[in-house]
Amino acid sequence: MNLLNETIEALREHGKAPEDTTFVSDGQQSATWEGFRVLAETCDYDNGFGAAEINMDLVVVGVGWWLERYEYDGAERWEFKTMPTAPSGRGPLILGSGVNWFLVSPNNPIVALYIALVRNDRCSGVNR
Repeated sequence: MNLLNETIEALREHGKAPEDTTFVSDGQQSATWEGFRVLAETCDYDNGFGAAEINMDLVVVGVGWWLERYEYDGAERWEFKTMPTAPSGRGPLILGSGVNWFLVSPNNPIVALYIALVRNDRCSGVNR
């Protein structure tokens, strides 16, 4: 896989072009698209399973979006991200899933009771 071609394709898939890039960074330094292009066009690597070969801190950044490296079991690729927007709804936040969920809300007596019971069970050695 060629890093430059992969990057251009990832941009294209999300309606972006190299001209939309404001900078590229490795987490320590930043460069223009042109600086990145010069290096990336000669960077051929194996994006299949095994050890990741491209710096996982590498990002390509535009206004309100960025590409970041994603790796699973050595298979690597670009992942497109955008700045999140706040939902219009307001209320308690659900922080967990399934049985162990918590509602985060000021003065929520259910949360206080649940925490007290869990702490009591843990302190008394009761197993559920």
